[in-house]
Amino acid sequence: SLHDTSAERIGGLLADDMGLGKTVQVIALLSHMHEEQRLGPSLLVVPKTVIPNWQNEIEKFCSANLFIVEHLGSGRARDYRALQRADIILTTYDTMVRDQLMLGKLELHILALDEAQYIKNYTTKRASAARAMNARIKLALTATPVENNLDELWSIMDFAQPGLLGTLTDFRDDFAVPLEIAAAKGDGSEDAVARSLLMRVEEHYLRRTKAGVLSDELPSKYIHIEEVRMTDFQRRMYDSVRKHYIRRGSGALPAIRAMLDVCAHPLATSEKVLSALDEVNDLREICANDALLVDASNKFTWLTEKLEEVKARNEKAILFSSFRRVQAMLKALVRSNFGVSPAIINGDVSAGRRQEIVSRFNTRAGFDVIILSAQAAGVGINVTGANHVFHMTREWNPAKENQATDRAYRIGQKRDVHVYLPVTVYDGFETIDVRLHRLLESKQRLATNVIRPSKDLQVD
Repeated sequence: SLHDTSAERIGGLLADDMGLGKTVQVIALLSHMHEEQRLGPSLLVVPKTVIPNWQNEIEKFCSANLFIVEHLGSGRARDYRALQRADIILTTYDTMVRDQLMLGKLELHILALDEAQYIKNYTTKRASAARAMNARIKLALTATPVENNLDELWSIMDFAQPGLLGTLTDFRDDFAVPLEIAAAKGDGSEDAVARSLLMRVEEHYLRRTKAGVLSDELPSKYIHIEEVRMTDFQRRMYDSVRKHYIRRGSGALPAIRAMLDVCAHPLATSEKVLSALDEVNDLREICANDALLVDASNKFTWLTEKLEEVKARNEKAILFSSFRRVQAMLKALVRSNFGVSPAIINGDVSAGRRQEIVSRFNTRAGFDVIILSAQAAGVGINVTGANHVFHMTREWNPAKENQATDRAYRIGQKRDVHVYLPVTVYDGFETIDVRLHRLLESKQRLATNVIRPSKDLQVD
């Protein structure tokens, strides 16, 4: 274990599922070392939004009288010597980048990166600054060390234990490419490659899953993938938007985003694009009629029917979308059809205000709906008052989508959780919704193949 190490520098990846206490485990390590009078100045680097959570967890679980310094903001220390007496220095990723030269002068006992996927791209300033810190023990904490590709795992592990996986070129030759080839074959041969990779990191890797640890404490979770056929008007809009971007020649990404908007609802794309389309008169008629507003998208019609079922059960729902116009339209749908005005939590809502909104939602009796952005609600929010989760527009990253779902599926949830993934389809061609869903499934298989519970490796 880490607290028994000698002067040898060592590090590790703590990849437990969200909600299994990664924060508490680090606090326990710090407390134990402090009690043994072996704790030197230690740096905790965390996203700004979870600093209050770390403060609360330290106060709740640490009985030791630790000297804690928050190193952030305009009043932070400008000389490293002012931090040398601290037991814990709590800072953010951006502050670490700005103060890299100063913090790099500290002889740290422990350097812990919370949400270590922040350094998943080894070329970023964050990753470079993290590697520049001088620490005897380096810890990476993340439930999602693989979000898009295996290079991310290499970047995180190369921070925690430099050289363990060789150079990035070595890693790609030994593991990433063979896994891709094996996965393409579809014959299960990727299992041997994945196990070989995990055996390489086993002494520096710990992962537990909810299914393995909390099987008796969590209710069941059901995933519902629902194909929803476009309306004819939605199909016309989809094709018009596609042609609009071809004429403009403005690149693929804006076009993809606009077509994803239309897959949610034909009015969801920007006003500028809508005004340039031939269907503008039809759009004005739809905007003036609440019933037509819902009927224009079968995904919205489908959602209305599902929410009727949720209401009949006297239960609550979360609607996820990171698109602002979709969020506003979902609010209009719920208000006009159910007489409920759901709160929206996105980047415009402060961290303190988010908690107030969620607490009120969780404690209010009866049917209710809340609309969340996956980015704003990805960490630090507990929405166990809801047990129906609708991903009305999808994230590009399955890990972010899973994190969003885990706002409801976590300790404290008493009811079975139902997760709905509506996919817009149309006869005769493959929609961008279908392609994104297939991409997400592929990324999820990659992460699942590689990031396995460490108990499977029989690590002591």
